[in-house]
Amino acid sequence: MNIEITDKAKVKIQSIADANNVDVVIFGVEGGGCSGFMYKWNLAKSVDLDDDWQYISISETVKLATDSMSFMYVQGCTIDYVEDLTGSRLVVNNPLAVSSCGCGESVAF
Repeated sequence: MNIEITDKAKVKIQSIADANNVDVVIFGVEGGGCSGFMYKWNLAKSVDLDDDWQYISISETVKLATDSMSFMYVQGCTIDYVEDLTGSRLVVNNPLAVSSCGCGESVAF
């Protein structure tokens, strides 16, 4: 899968998975938001997922998963973890997005 995940994002994704006793963090898109699509995040156990997923290894115990519909919208993106005066968050830099809202959660393709 062609998604780059920074080291800071890997550490954060690992800590989220560990805190929730799961081995998969799901990343994708769904319809909605002010720009047409929204990034979605969820947690799962790999035994609960079917074969319709693309995976990136975060560590030996945790994977990032993307469903086949979302894959065409998120390939080539970079996921980073940012901490600043306004808070902390996973940030997606997506070269396929033609516009996004101010919060960065809603995008148009």
